[in-house]
Formats: sequence, C-alpha cells, structure tokens
Amino acid sequence: MPIIGTIASSYRSAGAADLGSMFPISSFIVPSGGSAVVEFTSIPQTYKHLQLRMIGRTDRAVVGTNLIFYLNNDTGSNYAYSMLTLTGTTPQYFTSTGATWIYWTDMGTNSGALQKATGTIEVTRYTDTDQTFVNVNAISQLVSVQRGHWVQGIYDNSAAITSITFVPGSSNFSGGTVYIYGVA
Repeated sequence: MPIIGTIASSYRSAGAADLGSMFPISSFIVPSGGSAVVEFTSIPQTYKHLQLRMIGRTDRAVVGTNLIFYLNNDTGSNYAYSMLTLTGTTPQYFTSTGATWIYWTDMGTNSGALQKATGTIEVTRYTDTDQTFVNVNAISQLVSVQRGHWVQGIYDNSAAITSITFVPGSSNFSGGTVYIYGVA
C-alpha cells in the first residue's frame, strides 16, 4: 500500500516542469536606488524548462501595483492567461486573451516591512517555437490583506524564449531579488 507522502510527492500538474535537476543561471538584486525593470537576456537554450523565484517591493507610497512580465521583449497581443486570486476568503477569477503581458502578482508598497510579494514562475519547454506555457504561483501582502495568485498563461511565440522582462505597473522596484534557474 503506497504511503500518501509518496503519492503527493510524485504528483505534478500536466505540463509542469520536473524540478529534479535545477541549475542557477543568473540573479538580479534590485540596487539601492531602485529599478524600473528587471530583465534577463541571453537565456541559454540548454535546459528543458525555466523557473524564476522572486521577492520584492515597489517604491509606491500607497497600495501596491501590479507586477507583469513579458517574454522576448514582445509587447504585442500574443498572450492569454487565466488567473485565480484569493483575497482573504474571497476568490476571484479573471481571464485575458490578446493580452500584451502576463500578470504575476501585486507588489507591496515601500511603506512597511510586510509590504512585499513573493512567488515562482515556471516556463515549460521554453525552447519550443510554437507556444510556451507559463505557471505562476504568488502571494502578496498589501497593507493588512494577504492575496494569493495562481496564473496559467500561454505565449504564442515563433521563437525560443531568450529574455524575460518584469515591470511593476506604475512604479519602480525599490527592493528585492529575482533568481532564474534552468531545469534539466
């Protein structure tokens, strides 16, 4: 009879990356003066999947702003995504087709120690040249509200992914770190 831990540890959603062999590719630490974007370029094409991990905040003095990302410097209408957001006990569901980016999470303000956001992004089969699938898991702390975000996105691309750009809506990053890993 299998042990529940064995079953749970072997479960993986369809299309999710096997995270058995992860290799650091690069990282970005937001400088003390802040940054308008975080960008990874010249991503090596030697892995099956990518995983990005981030913790950060914005320089906005009021309620945080949306953190979005796009691939290959493409801001055309080539993205679609579905998002489930849980604020406290209230769920919300959103979809977007023909979008110019994919939503990641809300970023906290610069006004308090708990005003942060953190999360992971999996980019499966990023070297494919027809469509790239993206899975996002994130949580943010905005004032006294915690918010969870689960996003599944598709990028309708014609080239392998070579760059990823993060932009905090109407503000700048004021702190944080982003790590990118290749998954064999």
